[in-house]
Amino acid sequence: MDNKKRKILAVGQILPGVFEDITRSGSHEPNEQIQLEKIWADIASAITGPADVAGISLSGFKEGTIYIAVDHTARLFYWKLRRGAVLKRFQERRPDVKNIVFKIGKVT
Repeated sequence: MDNKKRKILAVGQILPGVFEDITRSGSHEPNEQIQLEKIWADIASAITGPADVAGISLSGFKEGTIYIAVDHTARLFYWKLRRGAVLKRFQERRPDVKNIVFKIGKVT
C-alpha cells in the first residue's frame, strides 16, 4: 500500500487517545478504582477474615455494576450466597452501586 494513501501515526500520537478511551469506559474518576478496591477489601475481609481474601479481586465497575473475579467454582458459590449482604455493604458506602456480579476469571 502506498504511504500517501494511508495515514501513519507514531505510537506517541495513538497512546493518549487509547488511555483516554480506557479511562472513559472504566472509571469516571482516576481514584475511583482504588476507592472501590479498598471498599471491596474491607467488605471481603469483614466477611471471610483478613487472612482469607486470596482468590478474589475486584475486576471492574461499569454502569453501576461491580464485577468480582473469583478463581474457583467453590469460591464462586460461596460469594453468590453472600451476594445480597455484599451488595448492601457496598451501597452503604457507594449508593451508585446497583448490582454485583461474581464470575470466574483472572484474579490479580
